[in-house]
Amino acid sequence: MATYYFRSTGTNWGATGDWSATPSPTYSAGAVPTTLDNAVFEAASANCIINAGATRNCLNLTCTSYTGTLTFDTELIVTGNVALGSSSMTMAGSSSLRLTPGTTLSLSSLGCICSVTMIIQKSTGTATLTWGSNWTQSGAFILSGTTAWTWNGNTITFKGSSVQWNNLSSVVGTSALVFAPDLGTTMNITSSTNARWAMASVTINGAGDVNINISLLTLSTIFTHINGAVTHTGTILLAGFNTFDASGMSFQNCQTNNSTNTTTLISDLNFTGNFTIPSSIANINGPGINVNIGGNFTNNNAGGSPSGTAKIVMTGTGTISGTSTGNLSNTLIINTSGTITFSGTISWLRTFIFTSGTIVSTGSTVACPAVSSFTINNSGFNLANFSALNNVVFSGTHGCTFETYTGQGTGVTHTFGSNLIYTTNSLTFLGVASNNAIIRSSTPGTTTILTVPYGGSLDVGHVTATDIDSSNGRTIWVYKGTIGAATLNWQQLPTIPKTIGVPWVR
Repeated sequence: MATYYFRSTGTNWGATGDWSATPSPTYSAGAVPTTLDNAVFEAASANCIINAGATRNCLNLTCTSYTGTLTFDTELIVTGNVALGSSSMTMAGSSSLRLTPGTTLSLSSLGCICSVTMIIQKSTGTATLTWGSNWTQSGAFILSGTTAWTWNGNTITFKGSSVQWNNLSSVVGTSALVFAPDLGTTMNITSSTNARWAMASVTINGAGDVNINISLLTLSTIFTHINGAVTHTGTILLAGFNTFDASGMSFQNCQTNNSTNTTTLISDLNFTGNFTIPSSIANINGPGINVNIGGNFTNNNAGGSPSGTAKIVMTGTGTISGTSTGNLSNTLIINTSGTITFSGTISWLRTFIFTSGTIVSTGSTVACPAVSSFTINNSGFNLANFSALNNVVFSGTHGCTFETYTGQGTGVTHTFGSNLIYTTNSLTFLGVASNNAIIRSSTPGTTTILTVPYGGSLDVGHVTATDIDSSNGRTIWVYKGTIGAATLNWQQLPTIPKTIGVPWVR
């Protein structure tokens, strides 16, 4: 291995006479660097054209005191480390700087902006990149290969029109990423497969536009959007511990992963598409902050109870579904001018608010094995089938309708908003002989209207009814129950019920 110094009288990389084996001011015969040789540009070194005609290589490229211009007319391949000079050094040309390191790589700059395309290529194994200083990349950037990278140290700022993360399993470490295109520049961030950012932070803060087009982008980091229009196409995967301040931008789709996943929101988190909890716990925190979903919300969690203080808000047209066996402790809100469809059996809904929207629930079931609350603040809310085995509270400014309503359990209490109207075509409400189930108005002495239309079915027994007005529908007959003084159109069955062909008799 040799070290060659570019002379003060040099003009191009490929001329043997333009290199010296000794530094200035005393020069000696040198040679064009190879993959085994270090290339050094000193303060005295002249402007250099990396000229075409042969492959241009070096082991380490050192320009720490260089104030000239490197012009990339052909590609330079560096198999070792790169150290750029101050802001007085410039890079020019239409070709690229290609880095093909082993297991370690060091990059640093004293202020020089890398304005040419930089390609970091390693096809196998793992590698560690140490950023010895902050680095600004205004040329295109390509990270290529199947390697899992660790990036440590300082801040890397991307300003060019193209940032590519290709065929990578992950990029983790202590470095910070900043995407900051200038005004008039549209930055396209892409990947041929999936990508993972698990570094200290990722920030978008530029005057230009940023397009993120990655099919699956895993984020395990602090994400902050400060400035610049952002378009996201694909799905972000929340894995590990995340902090999001994504005010003023939207992602397309999102899903959670990892049983220890906790996302802390600093601002509302907006999705134009779908939000999915696939199979594990998702803790989403942020008091007073919303996760706004423009498409579908699917909760298939099977490992525990999704939880958190942030509210999940349906803001577009989509479907609520999922086979979760846990309880969603996050409040779920429907607040949209679109249509929301309930699909299948939903047994995880615990705290729910309806503000606006068109509801389609035909064939669906909302089942509540745990304590639940439903706040209805607009007309038009309906559920096809509702079933609760625990305490339930209905409140808000409006009542709602059910195709079937079932309440069962020892001493369970179902509370309905006073002065509101609730209607069901089938009422099944059953306690046990030793402990009646309770159905009541939210305000003692003020009735709730609960109507079962004529021809609707009934199965009511061991029930205490308080302040329930059913005057506008069929009489509700109850076996072994207690009927309060303000409860209207409820009657005791005189004997044990027998099947006589009437729908409500057991």
